[in-house]
Parts: sequence; C-alpha cells; structure tokens
Amino acid sequence: MSLVRMRRKMRRAIRPVMFVFALVFAVGAVYVFTPTTAQFMGAGSTQEEFATVNGVPIQRLDFQQRIEEIMRGQALPISMQFFMTRMAWDGAVEDVIRSQGAQKIGVSVSDGEVRQQTDAMIDARLQQEGEGLSPKDQEERRSQLRSAVIYQPDTVRRQLLRQRLQEALTAKARPVEVRVSHVLINLEKRTPEQALQQARSIAQQLRGGADIAALARARSDDAGSKDKGGDVGWVTPRSSFVPEFLGAALQLKKGQVSDPVRSEFGYHVLKAMDERPWQPTEKGADKWSPEERRRKQEEYQQSVGQAIARGFVEELKRSARIEPRSPFVKGVLLEEQTGGDALSMAFGAPADAKPLGEKEQQVLRQAAEQYELALGEGGSETVGLEYHLGQIYTRLKDWPKAEAVLRKALDRSAAAEIYLQLGEVYREMGRKPDAVKAYQDASRNAYDQGSLHDHLAKKFRELGRKDLAAAETRLYAKYQKEQEAERQRQEQLRKQAEKQAREAEAKAKKEAAEKARQAAKAAASTPNQAANAPAPANAPTPATR
Repeated sequence: MSLVRMRRKMRRAIRPVMFVFALVFAVGAVYVFTPTTAQFMGAGSTQEEFATVNGVPIQRLDFQQRIEEIMRGQALPISMQFFMTRMAWDGAVEDVIRSQGAQKIGVSVSDGEVRQQTDAMIDARLQQEGEGLSPKDQEERRSQLRSAVIYQPDTVRRQLLRQRLQEALTAKARPVEVRVSHVLINLEKRTPEQALQQARSIAQQLRGGADIAALARARSDDAGSKDKGGDVGWVTPRSSFVPEFLGAALQLKKGQVSDPVRSEFGYHVLKAMDERPWQPTEKGADKWSPEERRRKQEEYQQSVGQAIARGFVEELKRSARIEPRSPFVKGVLLEEQTGGDALSMAFGAPADAKPLGEKEQQVLRQAAEQYELALGEGGSETVGLEYHLGQIYTRLKDWPKAEAVLRKALDRSAAAEIYLQLGEVYREMGRKPDAVKAYQDASRNAYDQGSLHDHLAKKFRELGRKDLAAAETRLYAKYQKEQEAERQRQEQLRKQAEKQAREAEAKAKKEAAEKARQAAKAAASTPNQAANAPAPANAPTPATR
C-alpha cells in the first residue's frame, strides 16, 4: 500500500458514531450558555487562556462551553466521554484555523452581516419558545439571549466564516476525475523545513518542464508509487488518500502542478496528468433518466467540494502552531506524538495495542503526568479523563498506577467498563480473586450493555471459573432473547404503522373519489336547475321583447 494511502478501516468503522457527534453539536447550538453557567463548570477563571492557536487564544470558557453542549443530556458510556472532550478541543482548534483560512483566501464577514445573522438567530429562538409571552417578556428574553455566548459577535462571526469558507472552497469543485502523479519528501531523515525546501525545488522543476516520472523514481520517498513514476491512478472523492492529498488532487486541472502539500507522511508535490468527466459506476446507471443522471452528477460534484474543503482545513491543522496553556492541552499534544488518541482507546484494548518504543513510552508517561495535573485542577475537560488515564497506564504496563486511577474513577461512576478494565489490571498483577470480583462488579453494572456478558463469560473461563462463566452465558442468552423480542415488537409496530398508512391512504382516496362524484353530480344538475328557475319579477317575457 502506498504511503499516501491512509489506513482508514477505523475511520469507516466509526462513521455512524461521528454522525451522532455531529448531530450533538448541531443540537447543542441552540443551548443558551451564559457566564453564570460557567461558574459551575470547574476551577479556573473563565477568561483564562486554555491554549493559543497560531497566536489566537482559546479561552477556558469557550472550550468548556463546547464540552457542556456535547455532554448535555447525553447518557454516554464512560469509554466515550473523554473522546467527546477531545472532539470539543478539536472543534475549538478548527474554528480558529477555519477563520484564519478564510482570511487567507479573502473570505470575510462584515459587522453588519454579524448583526443581521444574530438577529435572525434570536428571532428563530423566540419563535420556538415565545408563544404566550407578552411583548415585554419577549423583549426581556431577547436581552437575555443576547448575553448568551452563542449569540456573541465573535461566536456568530466564526459560524459565518465557517459557512463562507465552505462555500468558497466547494465552488472550486468540478465533476471530474483526475489522474495524478506525485513526489513525496518525507520527514524521516530531514527536518520539516528541509523537506519543504526540497518539495518547493521539485515543484519549480516540474513547472519548468521536468519529467515527473524521472523525478519520482529518483527523489520520491513513496515506495508504493516511485517505481511507477509517481503514478497513483485516477483520483475521486472516494479514493483512500489522506485528506490533504485528496483535496489538493481534486483541485488540479490537466497539466497543473501543486504547491507542496503537507500531510502526516511529509510534503507531496502533485501533477495532474489527465482528467476525465465523471462517469457513474453504479449498477443500472445506463437506465438512469436525464434528470436522475443530472442529480447524481450534482451529488458527485458536492462530494468533490467537500473533499477539497476538508483537505484545506486538514493541511492548515497540520501546520498549525499550538501553544498549550493548560495541563490538559499539554497532555493531548504529548499523547498525539505517540500515535495514541482517545479514539483508539475508546474502541480498542490498550494492553493489546502495538508495543511502544522507549521514546514513545517516555512521551506517553509525560502526557499521563500532565493529565494527572489536569485532574487536580478539575473542570469539565476532565470528564472521563480518569478512565482514559487508566488505559494509558495499562498501555504503559504500570499496573499500580492503573489500579489507583481506575479506583478513583469509580468514585465518580460505577460504570461496567471501569470494573472490566480494573479486572484486566488485576489479572496482569496476578491478583486472580480481585480480578474475579471486578468482573462480577462489571456484570452487576452492565445494565443495558447485555453484550458485555458474553465477553465476561470468556474472561471467567480464562480464570477457571466455569460456574461464573455459565452464569454470564445465561445472562447473555437472556439479553439476546430480549433483543429478539424487541426486534419483533419494533417489526410489528412498523407493520402496524404501514397498515395504518395504507388504510389512511385508501380512506383519503375514497373520500376524494366521493367528493369528485358529488361535484360531478352537482355540475350535471346545474343546467336543469337554471332552466326551471323562475324568472325575476322585472325580467321581460318572450312576448314583450
């Protein structure tokens, strides 16, 4: 597999989860968050700088607001809570980057547009909740809403800039596929500055007429394509390239050479060798109507635009200068250096993860130390952090610290996942009775996590407790039975709803037919009624005309 092709199995697996998170952000947008609310969200001044991104500060208040919006009313498993916090952090960073990206390409928002958008948002909110309010109460509510963070000028401006940036970038999209060759300069044996300088030199040579195939064979660090002269084939929005590469490729026209594009692999220089109009590959596409084909082409062009926009933002993030001001952010940035993140921790088993090198272990331990400091400070960013920290210590095989932090996590939540992780730690420590008890506690706290019983059955068998394994197997069978009963109930409700819909449709058709019949009958009788109607008193008779 080429170096530029991203291993996206995990990303595909979590797309439904990401959709839910995006929905949570959208729902949270109507949440009224005021400085008063922030007083209950942890230690530290709300105006404290949490970090700076390319010199622009991210305030603690802004960051905590995002966390509150995500967490509000959500019954999230403990394994996902820290990941959600990380999403809030990523969102805060992206907002700054998008604003700066908008300025970079000449996209701006005026003060008047901000005021107009703010008024529209508040009017919409009042429409939702303003029924029954007197004019005076409505004005008081309007004043309250104006003090909320989401209606502040800076917040609204960021929203508008994000929208305008997306529109400007997607406007570059064309319904084409592009044949691309590239040269990769990686960072394994050179600094980013050295790699960038070499990539710029290659781009200049290509624009001067140099053969990209010869340059790729001689200079490229992409083992998957250099022997092919840098050729990576036809690129579409569905191609499995990293976003930065994909977005840059889809903007190129035949013969064009890109500026150096930074990705996790280094710097790429791309050249569009050819292009062709988009052609559908779906089965039965040859039978599409002209209207259907036009719609599908528009959908493809939209996906091209989305890929371009995403690549633009990802490249800006790649080169962003983030200066942490809090232990939490320091921990996040250190953990990212080891290739670990909240996502892999949430969906994977830390003990089974790829072994860490000595340097990676040192960096991850430094991240853990920063997270410990963040826990001491408190604040909403520490939600789920103890469980995540327990996973980090598990990955470091520091069993005493893993036990301590997971025990501390149990003071906040008796989640089954914590007990399960604690059981794993006890097993590694050779404390079999404690492991058995932790697994039993996990079973008792599984609640609606019925599938966990199957996992626990395997754990008990491994510990030689066939009796407990059998009990878990029975619980799992009960869970499966309940799930099947629920599935059948939902199916029955679906069929019932479909039947009611058919009956309602048939009734409506019958009523419409009866109305049409009555109307036709009335129309047919109208001439006779007119003929037999008595003449007005002053109307002339035939004899007197």
